[in-house]
Amino acid sequence: MKKFIKITAVVGAIIVVLGIVCIVAGISKGGSNIVKEEIGKTFGKAKVKIEKNDTTGMTKLENNSDTIDMVSVNNLKLDLLTASYDVEEWNKEQIGFSYNADIMEVYYINEGDSLNVLIQYKKKWKKGTQDVTVYLPSGKSYGNFNLSLSAGEADIENMSAVYTTINSDAGSISIDNLQSSSADVEINMGEISIDRITTDTLNADISMGDLDIEGVINGAGKIVCSMGNAEMTLNDGTSAYNYQWDINMADLYVENCIDKSDFSSDGNKDNGAEKMISIECDMGSVEID
Repeated sequence: MKKFIKITAVVGAIIVVLGIVCIVAGISKGGSNIVKEEIGKTFGKAKVKIEKNDTTGMTKLENNSDTIDMVSVNNLKLDLLTASYDVEEWNKEQIGFSYNADIMEVYYINEGDSLNVLIQYKKKWKKGTQDVTVYLPSGKSYGNFNLSLSAGEADIENMSAVYTTINSDAGSISIDNLQSSSADVEINMGEISIDRITTDTLNADISMGDLDIEGVINGAGKIVCSMGNAEMTLNDGTSAYNYQWDINMADLYVENCIDKSDFSSDGNKDNGAEKMISIECDMGSVEID
């Protein structure tokens, strides 16, 4: 019954999308002029608006040379709004920033051993994307590391944390060398690429974006994708894992193990391994090498 409901929902979504496409096509090919005029008026009234987060209770950095002490910080959250970010290491015990203070602004709040940092535009901009560099203490490991990117891009090097949460709304996140006991990845319409990941557990939730991972999962991994795509390169080989899957109108390929491209399929592959990867996918694709 569960599978029937899922299939029905997927088919229903396809019918709705096709209906919208047909309506738009009909209008564009000689539909009602009145409808055309109304659509034009609607888009003509639309205005671009920069959403700003609530900064109540947070402290604003006065200039881009200010730093925040990180000696007692165990939990770090970076909330990054639309821009181009480089997150790098430096040999200081503070977190530092490089940005255009006339356009961007940085807020932060300390709560015990936790530091939350928000970076956003302070006013509207007309041309290009602003470049922002965030400097973190070299070699520091965190209890919790949380990164959220609304749009734009973020490049990160050498992150170590017990618990890691990465969220890309409509942006592109690239991480080189992630060491974590538990890694949670959430992608809406963006993309996340992680090289040299080592984690005990991996949970990936992909709506309409792309995930690309290379590394090792020491325990269990779970991939859930709606209309997204996931590509994984397992450095210890695909045979080092057992697999469970439940797919609908999706493609699933695991090198030397599984090759499915079915309307509906579920099953498991026992390689006699101690580690497990489970896959749930509707209208997307998962490829594991």
